[in-house]
Amino acid sequence: DVIDDLDDIDDRGGGFGNRPSTMMAPEEEENGEDGKDLTPGQKLLHAAGQNDIDQLEKLLSEDPKLYDYRDADGQTALHFACDQGAAEALMVLLEAGANGNAADADGISVLQAAVIADNFQACKVLLEHGADPDIADTDGYTPRSCAEEDGSEDMKKLFADFKRA
Repeated sequence: DVIDDLDDIDDRGGGFGNRPSTMMAPEEEENGEDGKDLTPGQKLLHAAGQNDIDQLEKLLSEDPKLYDYRDADGQTALHFACDQGAAEALMVLLEAGANGNAADADGISVLQAAVIADNFQACKVLLEHGADPDIADTDGYTPRSCAEEDGSEDMKKLFADFKRA
Protein backbone atom coordinates (compact mmCIF):
# COMPACT_ATOMS: atom_id res chain seq x y z
CA ASP A 1 0.00 0.00 0.00
CA VAL A 2 0.95 3.68 -0.33
CA ILE A 3 2.14 4.12 3.25
CA ASP A 4 4.43 1.09 2.96
CA ASP A 5 6.03 2.73 -0.09
CA LEU A 6 7.30 5.63 2.01
CA ASP A 7 10.85 4.74 2.90
CA ASP A 8 11.60 7.66 5.17
CA ILE A 9 8.86 7.41 7.80
CA ASP A 10 9.82 9.36 10.88
CA ASP A 11 9.21 7.13 13.91
CA ARG A 12 8.85 10.03 16.32
CA GLY A 13 5.13 10.09 15.65
CA GLY A 14 3.35 13.39 15.28
CA GLY A 15 0.20 14.87 13.94
CA PHE A 16 -3.29 14.20 15.13
CA GLY A 17 -3.77 11.39 12.65
CA ASN A 18 -3.15 7.71 13.12
CA ARG A 19 0.07 7.65 11.15
CA PRO A 20 3.61 8.74 12.00
CA SER A 21 4.95 11.93 10.53
CA THR A 22 6.95 11.59 7.33
CA MET A 23 8.51 15.03 7.68
CA MET A 24 11.69 16.30 9.30
CA ALA A 25 11.31 19.06 11.85
CA PRO A 26 12.81 22.36 10.66
CA GLU A 27 15.25 22.37 13.59
CA GLU A 28 16.82 19.18 12.28
CA GLU A 29 17.81 20.83 9.02
CA GLU A 30 21.14 22.39 8.19
CA ASN A 31 21.08 25.14 10.83
CA GLY A 32 21.46 22.94 13.88
CA GLU A 33 19.38 20.75 16.09
CA ASP A 34 19.06 23.28 18.90
CA GLY A 35 16.61 25.45 16.92
CA LYS A 36 18.87 28.51 17.04
CA ASP A 37 19.90 30.40 13.93
CA LEU A 38 16.80 29.39 11.99
CA THR A 39 15.88 31.47 8.98
CA PRO A 40 12.46 33.17 8.91
CA GLY A 41 11.29 30.45 6.51
CA GLN A 42 12.38 27.67 8.85
CA LYS A 43 10.70 29.49 11.73
CA LEU A 44 7.51 29.60 9.62
CA LEU A 45 7.64 25.83 9.01
CA HIS A 46 8.14 25.21 12.72
CA ALA A 47 5.32 27.58 13.69
CA ALA A 48 2.98 25.92 11.19
CA GLY A 49 3.72 22.45 12.51
CA GLN A 50 3.31 23.61 16.11
CA ASN A 51 0.09 25.53 15.34
CA ASP A 52 1.80 28.64 16.77
CA ILE A 53 -0.57 31.26 15.38
CA ASP A 54 1.10 34.23 17.05
CA GLN A 55 4.46 33.34 15.50
CA LEU A 56 2.87 32.62 12.09
CA GLU A 57 1.10 35.97 12.05
CA LYS A 58 4.24 37.79 13.20
CA LEU A 59 6.39 36.19 10.48
CA LEU A 60 3.77 36.79 7.78
CA SER A 61 3.35 40.42 8.85
CA GLU A 62 7.11 40.91 8.47
CA ASP A 63 7.15 39.17 5.07
CA PRO A 64 3.69 38.58 3.55
CA LYS A 65 5.07 36.28 0.84
CA LEU A 66 6.89 34.03 3.31
CA TYR A 67 4.10 31.45 2.96
CA ASP A 68 5.84 30.46 -0.31
CA TYR A 69 8.99 29.34 1.56
CA ARG A 70 10.06 25.74 0.87
CA ASP A 71 12.54 23.62 2.76
CA ALA A 72 15.28 21.55 1.09
CA ASP A 73 12.68 18.90 0.22
CA GLY A 74 10.29 21.42 -1.29
CA GLN A 75 7.84 21.22 1.60
CA THR A 76 5.82 24.28 2.51
CA ALA A 77 4.34 25.47 5.78
CA LEU A 78 1.03 23.98 4.58
CA HIS A 79 2.70 20.56 4.34
CA PHE A 80 3.82 20.90 7.95
CA ALA A 81 0.44 22.14 9.18
CA CYS A 82 -1.36 19.24 7.48
CA ASP A 83 1.15 16.68 8.69
CA GLN A 84 0.85 17.84 12.29
CA GLY A 85 -2.91 18.43 12.37
CA ALA A 86 -2.45 22.18 12.91
CA ALA A 87 -5.92 23.32 11.83
CA GLU A 88 -5.62 26.99 12.80
CA ALA A 89 -2.24 27.28 11.10
CA LEU A 90 -3.71 25.72 7.97
CA MET A 91 -6.44 28.39 7.88
CA VAL A 92 -4.02 31.27 8.57
CA LEU A 93 -1.75 30.12 5.75
CA LEU A 94 -4.60 29.63 3.27
CA GLU A 95 -6.02 33.06 4.14
CA ALA A 96 -2.54 34.56 3.64
CA GLY A 97 -2.50 33.16 0.10
CA ALA A 98 -0.61 29.88 0.45
CA ASN A 99 -1.10 27.48 -2.46
CA GLY A 100 -3.28 24.53 -1.45
CA ASN A 101 -1.93 22.63 -4.46
CA ALA A 102 1.76 23.11 -3.60
CA ALA A 103 3.82 19.95 -4.06
CA ASP A 104 7.21 19.01 -2.66
CA ALA A 105 10.21 17.67 -4.57
CA ASP A 106 8.58 14.23 -4.77
CA GLY A 107 5.36 15.71 -6.11
CA ILE A 108 3.51 15.12 -2.84
CA SER A 109 0.88 17.82 -2.63
CA VAL A 110 -0.33 19.46 0.54
CA LEU A 111 -3.59 17.51 0.18
CA GLN A 112 -1.69 14.24 -0.23
CA ALA A 113 0.34 15.05 2.91
CA ALA A 114 -2.96 15.52 4.77
CA VAL A 115 -4.22 12.15 3.50
CA ILE A 116 -0.97 10.40 4.47
CA ALA A 117 -1.23 11.95 7.97
CA ASP A 118 -4.85 10.74 8.14
CA ASN A 119 -5.90 14.34 8.77
CA PHE A 120 -9.55 14.29 7.68
CA GLN A 121 -10.28 17.91 8.67
CA ALA A 122 -7.32 19.26 6.72
CA CYS A 123 -8.43 17.26 3.67
CA LYS A 124 -11.92 18.68 3.93
CA VAL A 125 -10.67 22.26 4.30
CA LEU A 126 -8.21 21.91 1.42
CA LEU A 127 -10.85 20.44 -0.90
CA GLU A 128 -13.20 23.30 0.04
CA HIS A 129 -10.38 25.73 -0.84
CA GLY A 130 -9.87 24.23 -4.27
CA ALA A 131 -7.11 21.66 -3.74
CA ASP A 132 -7.02 19.17 -6.60
CA PRO A 133 -7.41 15.54 -5.42
CA ASP A 134 -6.10 14.16 -8.69
CA ILE A 135 -2.59 15.68 -8.93
CA ALA A 136 -0.13 12.77 -9.15
CA ASP A 137 3.18 12.62 -7.32
CA THR A 138 6.36 11.28 -8.94
CA ASP A 139 5.24 7.70 -8.19
CA GLY A 140 1.84 8.22 -9.79
CA TYR A 141 -0.16 8.38 -6.54
CA THR A 142 -2.79 11.08 -6.06
CA PRO A 143 -4.44 12.28 -2.88
CA ARG A 144 -7.60 10.50 -4.05
CA SER A 145 -5.80 7.20 -4.74
CA CYS A 146 -4.04 7.37 -1.36
CA ALA A 147 -7.38 7.97 0.36
CA GLU A 148 -9.01 5.11 -1.55
CA GLU A 149 -6.16 2.72 -0.77
CA ASP A 150 -5.21 3.64 2.81
CA GLY A 151 -7.79 6.07 4.14
CA SER A 152 -10.34 5.63 6.88
CA GLU A 153 -13.94 5.04 5.86
CA ASP A 154 -14.66 8.75 6.40
CA MET A 155 -11.66 9.69 4.25
CA LYS A 156 -12.73 7.30 1.49
CA LYS A 157 -16.24 8.75 1.56
CA LEU A 158 -14.94 12.35 1.48
CA PHE A 159 -12.97 11.67 -1.69
CA ALA A 160 -15.65 9.48 -3.28
CA ASP A 161 -18.21 12.25 -2.76
CA PHE A 162 -15.89 14.98 -4.04
CA LYS A 163 -16.50 15.88 -7.64
CA ARG A 164 -14.55 18.55 -9.48
CA ALA A 165 -16.80 21.51 -10.34
